[in-house]
Amino acid sequence: MLKNDRFYFYIFTILILVLSACGGGGNKKNDNSDLVDNTVNEKSIISEIVAYNSAETDPDFGEYGDWIELRNVNDTPLDLSGYGLSETGKKIKWFFPQHTVIAPGEYLVVWADDHNITKKAMHTNFKLDAKGEKVVLFDNAGKVLEEIKFKDQRENISLAVNENGEFVQTATVTKGAKNIINERVVSQKPNFSPAEGVYANPIEVTITSNKGSEIYYTIDGSKPTIESTKYSQPISINSDTTIKAIAMDSVKGALVSKVSSATYVISSTSVVINELMADNNQTIKDPDFNKFSDWIELYNKSDAEIQLDGFGLSDSKKKIKWHFPPNTKIASKGYLLVWADDKNSTTSLHTNFKLSSKGDSVVLFDQNGKIIDFVDFDKQDTDKSLSRKEDNGFEKTEPTPGVKNK
Repeated sequence: MLKNDRFYFYIFTILILVLSACGGGGNKKNDNSDLVDNTVNEKSIISEIVAYNSAETDPDFGEYGDWIELRNVNDTPLDLSGYGLSETGKKIKWFFPQHTVIAPGEYLVVWADDHNITKKAMHTNFKLDAKGEKVVLFDNAGKVLEEIKFKDQRENISLAVNENGEFVQTATVTKGAKNIINERVVSQKPNFSPAEGVYANPIEVTITSNKGSEIYYTIDGSKPTIESTKYSQPISINSDTTIKAIAMDSVKGALVSKVSSATYVISSTSVVINELMADNNQTIKDPDFNKFSDWIELYNKSDAEIQLDGFGLSDSKKKIKWHFPPNTKIASKGYLLVWADDKNSTTSLHTNFKLSSKGDSVVLFDQNGKIIDFVDFDKQDTDKSLSRKEDNGFEKTEPTPGVKNK
């Protein structure tokens, strides 16, 4: 063998050994550059969230739904098969359709509108709560990849990730495109004192917000704007009134706050809403249908029996939904339990509506259709009641149906 031939033989032998060590020189495919990448890098996949949308409708139902935007920050396609979303961190509630792929640098918008269908766009089986919620992304093993929590969201203001990986509110919404972070100060919602409720005598209501903010309000039911009445002194309330107010911070470029609302009822009624349960799992069964149903307890503060003919209940302040059956009475210092179970009985105490454990209202009307008491409540706990305190406020407590509150 010649000297040069021996040199090339050695080189060829070394190449064969190297290729064998790497897996057979191509018989086993280790190069994934042409495959879909099902991994996630360190940057956020969730890119933008709008939980209070009134600016753009979805392409399938023409509705102003909530939406979640995802982006692929990798250099290879991202396959979301088996991945899922939820508004809780416990488990996947909605799965991406199989073979859902986001190309490198591209975006995918999912409508969180509870339609649970894929047509021109994808629609989840849950909605987002503008008052505060979370968006959770799971991988195809059910592991939480990202959990974005947010509080009160403003109308048509998005929550978008910035270059530092932080989610911030931005006035520029960029659905399906690169985020433009245009942060602006969101003014603080106004507060009312005293709190909304039923009062026996006329009151004066004070409205406050951030120092230096200007407050605008209405009392005719309309939505306030910066053209509405400017608040300058306490508002006298002599009859049933709903005050709606906004605030504008003094910082240049500030965004007007969300609307705060408070309803005041002037009434000397003796019958009040005393307790309610909106998630009755095993506390008490109703005697007519033997079911664990929602219930509302009334109390008569007076020294005389009161006839409830013409009185009614509702889960809305707009009008009576259900009337008490004829000859319904509540004894002096007595309690009366009404089942909010949608049975709509005209002879027993079963209403034509249910209560939502996620938050709802209970409104009591007199025989003239006037609101004499109401309770607005947020999310309730299973088998816990909302009970009236001595100062007329309400708190979550152990249930005491038909007897004095704890």
